[in-house]
Amino acid sequence: MIGDNLLFWLFENYVADPARVPNHHELTHFPVLFAAFLALVFTSLNLLPIGQLDGGHVLYGLVGYRRHKLIASGIFITFLFYATLGMLRPGEEVSVLGYFTAPHFVAIAFMIGLLFFCLRCLRVSTINTWMIAVAIFTVQYLMTMVLPKVSGYSGWLLFALIIGRLMPVAHPPTEIEEPLTLGRKILGWIALIVFVLCWTPAPVDIHI
Repeated sequence: MIGDNLLFWLFENYVADPARVPNHHELTHFPVLFAAFLALVFTSLNLLPIGQLDGGHVLYGLVGYRRHKLIASGIFITFLFYATLGMLRPGEEVSVLGYFTAPHFVAIAFMIGLLFFCLRCLRVSTINTWMIAVAIFTVQYLMTMVLPKVSGYSGWLLFALIIGRLMPVAHPPTEIEEPLTLGRKILGWIALIVFVLCWTPAPVDIHI
């Protein structure tokens, strides 16, 4: 099933004829709509306010180097948290490629190591990176204990790995630091609004 984003939701509920809106299970049979949906998904990824993605450039222009680093770090940690939420739950057996079951403590160590690997892009000290990784996993583990059905979207993990390993979260300082004009600030905020409108929490949901 194809997921939903705010722009599609607004058009489905307030613009389009409800009788002609296809079911989300059938959206792949409508090439133009499906292509538009994919375009929105990848546009939102590019507009993530992180590093040197286009959204990162926009955020840097609006708030400057120091604030960008803080905000982008928070957004990446949130993105990674959502991508890995529910991947390991208390009491569940962990199958490795379907051949054998790994001990639960091994799975815990692997998850914390995976988080640490992604978080290296924050470019903070090693001990702080480990602390953030352990904190993320602890909160996730406790959440799944209290809310067993809570889950993120593991499909974003690939993009978290790519973003986390190919670029730092912080934007490098520019040679010319000048305040933006009002018009450019308005365009910058519009770009961030486009990101919110296009963002799809779970682009594809596969039911087996």
